[in-house]
Amino acid sequence: MLPLVSLSQREIDKVCDTVPGGLANISDIYPLTAMQKGLVFQHQLSAKEDPYLFELPLSFNSQASLDRFLTALNQLVARHDVLRTVFVLEDLFEQVQVVLKQNEIELKNLNSQVSLAPDLAQGPLIQLFVSDDPVDNKIRGKLICHHVIIDYVGQNILLSELLQLLRQIELPDQVIPFRDVVWLEEHTDKQRAETYFRERLGSVSHGTVPYDVVVSNVEKNQLHHESYQICQEITERIRSWCRENSVIPAAYFHTVFGLMLARLTHQHQVVFGTVLSGRGVVGSSTVDTIGPMINTLPLMLDLENVAPAQLVKNVADELGHLSDFSRFSLKDAQALSGVEKGTPLFTALFNYRQGASQTVFANAMSQHGVELLSGAQDEFNNFPITVIVDDDPDATFTLSAITHSDVPVSSVITYVKTLAEALIGNLSPHDANQSRVDNGEE
Repeated sequence: MLPLVSLSQREIDKVCDTVPGGLANISDIYPLTAMQKGLVFQHQLSAKEDPYLFELPLSFNSQASLDRFLTALNQLVARHDVLRTVFVLEDLFEQVQVVLKQNEIELKNLNSQVSLAPDLAQGPLIQLFVSDDPVDNKIRGKLICHHVIIDYVGQNILLSELLQLLRQIELPDQVIPFRDVVWLEEHTDKQRAETYFRERLGSVSHGTVPYDVVVSNVEKNQLHHESYQICQEITERIRSWCRENSVIPAAYFHTVFGLMLARLTHQHQVVFGTVLSGRGVVGSSTVDTIGPMINTLPLMLDLENVAPAQLVKNVADELGHLSDFSRFSLKDAQALSGVEKGTPLFTALFNYRQGASQTVFANAMSQHGVELLSGAQDEFNNFPITVIVDDDPDATFTLSAITHSDVPVSSVITYVKTLAEALIGNLSPHDANQSRVDNGEE
């Protein structure tokens, strides 16, 4: 009946009593993934506001365009089980997520005092708030999605499918259920993963803590953002070198981030979190599946006496190995390091995101009376330093730094852009005869 989770009769009754519609409205029950457990933990810690909400401001030119948008949105809720999922977190031996048969989105008033944060136990965890704008006679809206059911790639899939439905294009019949991703994590070779992380992190005795800033619980109002767009010439040079050396651009920018941390901490051996995608590990069809398939894992880089080109290739190899364990728990990986218990292994996060920017969807949706406004919020975590690289294949690389108020965001973005533009100048066919990469030690 429930192959992925073991529940007593008391616990089953608790689940049925908690979710909307009870037993008759339950389609499936399974455990949380490692990433979902982390998000739920941070959600429960946050007393003031839920830190893991994706907020997309919208504008509709008429009631008809709003109605069409809402209809399409509910079609996707019916199509993707994860958009009908709620969470039972209390009075169970193991927290579970419950797929409901029905959990339609209803419009909510943006001007009311109702919290934007959805109830994880009731759902839906994707909501649409609207209000009239008397200034331009349009309807203002805000699409809210909780990261416990959707990641950055999933957001773009959602927008893409919404656009297809607005264009009256029929979507493919087959949708891979999120339970397949859960099943894969439950059957991860944990012993092999433990061996890998013990070998990579066991000798690390000091955490990588730039600016000596350690924060246990970050609030949104403590964060500062700054972005920078790499010019077309540098972008083309980076892409060209990566193609010629059979290296993905993600490896290039991971190297840049590692070099920055080395300079800030004066360490030749650095560790930082990297956001990995679990898409495609179940099969090619999961690439277009909505759901939280990302995971954060520690990446250790040794920068001592390594020529620039070789360093980038080493990083590419490390990313390849790490991707084999993309479903492993961050908590378990960190526990295998040599860092003293209670002290952080790393406090900086790197996120390389590939795909079309939302500008593409904005231009297309405007033809259907829907405007995607600026000010979307889709990135939040508890790390004092986060650097994001957005790689739009049809545009240049965009760098973004998000830092805690105790960390100078301007310095971080300056470090990253300077190193990103300088590293490509150190890469050439004669690299082996060049000086080694500066690891930041003085």
